[in-house]
Amino acid sequence: MIIVVFNLKIQFNNQGDYMDCVIITGASKGLGEAIVKQLIGTDSLLFCISRKKNEELTRSLGNSNTKFFYKEFDLVDIKKIESLMNDIFKNINKKTIKKIVLINNTAAVTPITSIENASTEEIKNHFNLNLIAPVLLTSIFIKLTEDMNIEKKIINITSGAASNPYFGWSCYCSSKAGLNMFSRCVVLEQKNKMYPVKIILYDPGAMDTDMQKQIRSTPKKDFPEVERFINNKNENRLGSPDLSASKMIKHILNNDAPVNEVIHIKDLKNIPD
Repeated sequence: MIIVVFNLKIQFNNQGDYMDCVIITGASKGLGEAIVKQLIGTDSLLFCISRKKNEELTRSLGNSNTKFFYKEFDLVDIKKIESLMNDIFKNINKKTIKKIVLINNTAAVTPITSIENASTEEIKNHFNLNLIAPVLLTSIFIKLTEDMNIEKKIINITSGAASNPYFGWSCYCSSKAGLNMFSRCVVLEQKNKMYPVKIILYDPGAMDTDMQKQIRSTPKKDFPEVERFINNKNENRLGSPDLSASKMIKHILNNDAPVNEVIHIKDLKNIPD
């Protein structure tokens, strides 16, 4: 497997010019795209992963001085995730970086329906993407960085659905609840490590994204609360991915943040930038 490189200007300064590395899944749209945009022009080396390439985003990255790799990869294909991570780390100079961050952002809300109406393939793909993929990415990230005495963070993107059941969202609510509990367990596992990885759960709130469009287009028989989500859009109650990404970067990615609890965007709204 080969990482697709769209920017060939990556340079490492052996005289101590350290850099941060950020690995972002779901980088082509929504919160993931907003995170990448916020990091354009910074000193971070970006590894962007998404099922389909965002042409406009890669042009913006290529036209800037941002150092980046972009890989089109479907995380549903969990058997290839270890190879993906090994390829990423082949392009990281462990001697020159001072911080490395993994942002497990990719997720799908579908299938939205009563569980008996969802196909076996839909259920399997959902849990592969929403739960098994971030578990594997976390596991491999920890293995590949265990000897690195630097700042190490994994930011897992969660949702209020992890603790609030919805009719038609049995897969989504369960996968997010599983991610929350998994994250809390890893926090305990890392507590006494020599060079621990910090695990942070971040709930960006309801944002105006393609996921929300999918929810609003669901038939009422499959999702009885669809009208409430339509009203949220019509009444401008949805948050901005750009604002949520900005808050996350400033107050979680670039600063200390508590572990073993969910940080919600509303917790950061009154914090000055």
